[in-house]
Amino acid sequence: MLPTDKFCRVHNSFMVSIDKIEKIETNRIKVQKKIIPISDSYSKYFFERIK
Repeated sequence: MLPTDKFCRVHNSFMVSIDKIEKIETNRIKVQKKIIPISDSYSKYFFERIK
């Protein structure tokens, strides 16, 4: 099990390490030079977590 204080689900297919996020946009993030989509269903949860 991953620690919930360090990881966040952003899409059904993706869970990311909050510490590794390089850039945040409205509907995607950049993690270690990879673009990962933020799904509509996880968007609110994600943005609340990173405040």
